[in-house]
Amino acid sequence: MGRRYRLPGNTSRNASRRSTTTATWHVTSCNPRRFGRIPMTTSKWRLTKGRIGAFTEATGVLKAFAHDRWFFAPAPELDLEVDLDAASLSVPIDVSIPSVSFEPEADDLSKRELKQLLDNLRGSKVLDVRRYPTIRWHGAYVGDTTRGRLEGAAELRGRTVPLNFDVTIELADDRAHAHAVWSGKLTDVGIAPFKALLGAIRLKDTLKIEIDAEFERQ
Repeated sequence: MGRRYRLPGNTSRNASRRSTTTATWHVTSCNPRRFGRIPMTTSKWRLTKGRIGAFTEATGVLKAFAHDRWFFAPAPELDLEVDLDAASLSVPIDVSIPSVSFEPEADDLSKRELKQLLDNLRGSKVLDVRRYPTIRWHGAYVGDTTRGRLEGAAELRGRTVPLNFDVTIELADDRAHAHAVWSGKLTDVGIAPFKALLGAIRLKDTLKIEIDAEFERQ
């Protein structure tokens, strides 16, 4: 617990007693009356490398031809200001990516199969990239320098949906790696599970999103 010090407010004769200002200083080994204002330690961090992954699962009698699959998009540009000495952090974040930037992990696909999968992904039944070319997430990171949450909402296919991630952070000198995870349903983000061949191939109503991001202090 820090000691409580009362700082004088307006001391003129006509000033109301309500004008007195009270502040709490959390002190370890320094005297705030001697040192005055404690300097901020805000530093700037830039996202230098990262990607966003979305994992879907197949079902149906022909699910062997569809496979469970990851889709990846490069992480967007992002600069943050962070006070690493703060007991808790609340860092606002607002990022956007082109919806067309998601591509499947496709080592097992022929060129024809890859084209068909991309057409389905970008078409009106899934991301609908012609009508909605951008996916946006806005909110804040809330936590500390080891773990916390991304609390906010995504704008996807013309809808705004809550999308909160659990985050872990590894911090080493002037570098940091953040890993964020969300698990839910496709319908949670406004996407109906895709199906083909009268349902013989279709997606389960499940979705996992993972974000990996590497930051460097500027």
